[in-house]
Amino acid sequence: MDSSRPTDLVLVRHGHSESNMAQSRSDKGDESDWQNGFKARHNSRCRLTDLGRMQAKVAGAFVKTEFGTFDSHYCSEYVRARETAGLLGLNGDWKSELFLRERDLGILASRSHADREEDPECVSELARGKLDEFYWCPVRGESIANACIRVSRVLTELNDTCGGQKVIIVAHGKLIRCFSVLIEKLDVRVSEGKAYNGEVIHYTRRNPETGEIAADLNWVRHFVPWDLTLKSTEWQPIHRNLHSQEQLIKAYKESEQLVNNTKEEW
Repeated sequence: MDSSRPTDLVLVRHGHSESNMAQSRSDKGDESDWQNGFKARHNSRCRLTDLGRMQAKVAGAFVKTEFGTFDSHYCSEYVRARETAGLLGLNGDWKSELFLRERDLGILASRSHADREEDPECVSELARGKLDEFYWCPVRGESIANACIRVSRVLTELNDTCGGQKVIIVAHGKLIRCFSVLIEKLDVRVSEGKAYNGEVIHYTRRNPETGEIAADLNWVRHFVPWDLTLKSTEWQPIHRNLHSQEQLIKAYKESEQLVNNTKEEW
C-alpha cells in the first residue's frame, strides 16, 4: 500500500459570511452594508453571519458522524474560515495555513457588484475576465491559475507529512475549485459548479466497494449538510484522462487562428 499521501482528504467551504450577505443585498439594489466600516475593512476580516454559523455547526455534526476524528486539521488564516473551523466542534489542533487564503481579486476586492459596474477600471477588468475566467488576473490580484500554485504547495506538504492520514481542510470557494482541478486533473476551461457555503467534499484512496487502498485519491463525493438535496452524495470515480494525438488536434482546431505569417516571413 502506498502511504505517501492522505488516505482521506475532507474539504469544507466556510459558512455564509458577511461579504456573501453584503454582495447578495447589493445584487438586489441594497447598498447599505457598503456605507459603513465594512467597505474599509480587508476581506480577510469578514465574520460569518448567523446563517453561516448554523451551516458550520451542522457541517460539524455531519463530519463527526460521517468521519469520526481526524489526524490533521488545516484552515485558511481568514477569519471566516477560522470561525467555521472552530464551530465544527472537532477535537484537535488546527494549523492555520497562509497558502489556503482566498483568491485575491485586486482592485475588485471589498467592492460591491454595483460599485464595480460604475468604475471604468473595474468594468474593463470584468470584461477581460470574460475572455478566460481561469487565467485572468485582475489588476493587483491573482488568477485562479496562480491560486492553484499555492494549493499545489499545500498538497505537497500533505503528501510529505500526512501519508495514510485522515485530513480536514477549511477553505474558500475558489480554493476548493483549485483542489478539484489539481486532484482530478480537470479541464480548466470546463465550468464547474461552485461549492456551497458549508459544503463538504470528500476525496479518498479507499475503494468504496472493496475497501482496498489505491495509490491516489481516486474517488470523490459531495455533501451539503444543511440541505442534502442540493447535490448528489453518491461516490464518483475520478478519471484523469490523457490526451490522444487526435484529441490534441481537435482541441487546438477549436481555437480560431487570427494571425499567421506569410511565406516571405518564414
